[in-house]
Amino acid sequence: MSQTELLQLLDRWVQAVEAKDLDALGRVFRAGDELSVFWSNGERTLGWEEVRRHIEADFRKGVDLAMAIQDVHTTSMGKDAAVITFCYDITVTAGVDTVTCSRRATMTVHRDTRKWRIASLHVSTLPPPPSHN
Repeated sequence: MSQTELLQLLDRWVQAVEAKDLDALGRVFRAGDELSVFWSNGERTLGWEEVRRHIEADFRKGVDLAMAIQDVHTTSMGKDAAVITFCYDITVTAGVDTVTCSRRATMTVHRDTRKWRIASLHVSTLPPPPSHN
């Protein structure tokens, strides 16, 4: 396992999300019913088809997405499995309105016969920084 390969998988995920490219996401997520995603709103989806429907509903036209990844940490779980943890800001722009949300995520990834794929993803929204009144 190479850390470079894991970072490339993370980069392909970011590029696919920013491009709102479902086909590219299908190449980074594990196919079939073994995929599990916990979303920042608390929902859980199982299997690529359910995950795809969830993502498709979020990829509205007229909305631009941008992601900034920070604090990436990779942990090997043998030669064919690893965990990637990271924080990210996702900026959603619709017309003149822009909202940025800070999140943290954990990806469990698995290498199949061809390449690394995301087997599970858990996303949480970070709490806002404390106010100093």
